[in-house]
Amino acid sequence: MADTSLGWYVATDVGHGPISSQSVKVSDVTLSSSAASDATPPLASGTYKLEPDYSARGFLRAGYRLTPNLRAELEIGARPGKLIDGLGGSNATNLGAFDKTSLMANAIVDFWPEMGLHPFVGVGAGMVNAKADYREAMTLNGHSVVYSIDDSRMVPAGQFLAGASWDVTEHLHFDMTYRYLRTGSTNYDIGVTDTYGPSANPVIDTYTAHGSGPIEDHSLTIGLRWTFGAPLAPAAAPQTVALEATPASSVPPVPPARSAPPAMTQSPMAGTAAPTPVATTQVADAGPAESGDTADVAGSSDAADGSLAASTANRHHPRPGVAQAGSRTAPASPAAPTTQIATNDPTQSPTPIAAAAAPVAAAPASSDNATKADADPVPQPPLMTIPAPRHFTTYFPLGGSSLDSVAKSTVVDAAQYAKSAPAPRVTVDGYADTSGSAAYNLSLSHRRASSVSNELQSNGIPTDAITIAWHGETHLAIKTRDGVKMARNRRVTIGVSFAGAHKAYHRHWRRHHRHKKAG
Repeated sequence: MADTSLGWYVATDVGHGPISSQSVKVSDVTLSSSAASDATPPLASGTYKLEPDYSARGFLRAGYRLTPNLRAELEIGARPGKLIDGLGGSNATNLGAFDKTSLMANAIVDFWPEMGLHPFVGVGAGMVNAKADYREAMTLNGHSVVYSIDDSRMVPAGQFLAGASWDVTEHLHFDMTYRYLRTGSTNYDIGVTDTYGPSANPVIDTYTAHGSGPIEDHSLTIGLRWTFGAPLAPAAAPQTVALEATPASSVPPVPPARSAPPAMTQSPMAGTAAPTPVATTQVADAGPAESGDTADVAGSSDAADGSLAASTANRHHPRPGVAQAGSRTAPASPAAPTTQIATNDPTQSPTPIAAAAAPVAAAPASSDNATKADADPVPQPPLMTIPAPRHFTTYFPLGGSSLDSVAKSTVVDAAQYAKSAPAPRVTVDGYADTSGSAAYNLSLSHRRASSVSNELQSNGIPTDAITIAWHGETHLAIKTRDGVKMARNRRVTIGVSFAGAHKAYHRHWRRHHRHKKAG
């Protein structure tokens, strides 16, 4: 299991605070009332410490995982406490309440979230409401002195977090967290009374003072976190290749076409050069005249990579001539109609599908036969177009495996092209850049390939026509060192070819041949 599901989560933590204190710098000690003329303040200016005992801690959190390694959350925390040390230094068991309530915004970085147990660190900023209800009484040299603070202040604060998380299930995680909190300077109004003299007629001196200082708090907690994002399941593809398989698509070879008997021709006249045949890489096809067939190779993201546009082949199919009655020789055979297949490799010649037989010249026939041939010509078989192989590429954000609108448009284009002819073969290959561990990148490339496969299926491509593979941080489009974030390496390639093309051509040729025999 891995703690990598993107989306919302909620959490709760409980624990205790082993160390918490506030340094209070006392100043402006002022005598406000006295019955004596030689009153001596029992509280001198200086730095003191308010220190609570060990007490419980509780936190509620709600957040969102932005990437597999980064979370953002809001945290409400309660840090109650009872003071055991104050301005008088009496070290009593209960000198009053010292409570802190915090509202913090945290950013947390998870390391190796694909592991079942992984560490994390974070920082936070927010506000703390510090409330002190403090009263300390002590007797010193016949003086009964009472120190008191009854004040509440809202102050800014920051915190540091560190800990580890263990994946209980795909959605439930167990967090162990340390927090260090420090506030800005918190100001208090301090009251001091000094009672001395005979009990029947005591002297009471009253003082006021000002105290200020930061609060520091350490806490250790354990908690549970529930994530709502559903883990990305791999596509239910019936075919899965080895992880290091290299995507490839090619047109299956076609057996050579049958050659026709040589036509009767006249020898060229003396002094006249015979026409030179022109070599082509075109395939013969028969049927009604067509033009404007165009195959272009481009994906919405491949264009940015400089993918090659396939060549355009316009085809015109002239009708074979019919020999006239009583002619001594058959007319020369017209050029066979051709279809050129584009490839994605600029160094590779266009791939011929088959070579059509040259039409056989008609034998000398009677006038009646020629007239019948003109009136009822043998129909030609329909033209069969075999689409060229194409490649499409989609790109993903850092740590992401969901398709954005641009990526979905590219997948739709690939699905439409795959449905342009029967028996398509679609290969889907997922990749990642080198940021993150190799194991995480392998899992991430699998999720990316699965997302594309699912989108292809939702656009009408059958599962048995799709083969997926995932390669992690291998086969980089842009070579980088380890740990480099590279957008063009975070990709999925889609290869579309047509495995049934040669079978369709065989059926096409056999039907044409049988028809010729029957005629």
